[in-house]
Amino acid sequence: MDCARKAFAYITRAHDLLVLAHLDHPDVGLQVPSGTLHDGEDPAVGVVREAREETGFSGLSVVRALGSIQGHWGIDAEIHAFHMVFSEPVPERWEHGEFSYGEPIRFGFSWMAMDDPNLVLSAPQESFLAELKRVLGWV
Repeated sequence: MDCARKAFAYITRAHDLLVLAHLDHPDVGLQVPSGTLHDGEDPAVGVVREAREETGFSGLSVVRALGSIQGHWGIDAEIHAFHMVFSEPVPERWEHGEFSYGEPIRFGFSWMAMDDPNLVLSAPQESFLAELKRVLGWV
């Protein structure tokens, strides 16, 4: 059986990171936009698609790849992480739903300062946070 291929979007603005909370499942914790890549989909293309679907905004671009890992977080997964930015202004906070799977999955989005001690992402998304801070000189 092939492993799942995932993409994580670390979207920044100045010294802030875009985070999301699952409004119907707050126990999941803070996350960044992410999702499953389509068969044969280039990870850099898929991360833009996934971030657009989850945030509801289309003005996104990849700045750089942050790396890839292979791991087991309940599933065997190949994970690709990217630093991204919006090319258009977006609100400080908003809600949007992922509608690809029947019942909408509701997300609440907000910006968090990279030095906020409450900025702790759910595993395995936390794995790339240190690399993002390093490449941006925020450590």
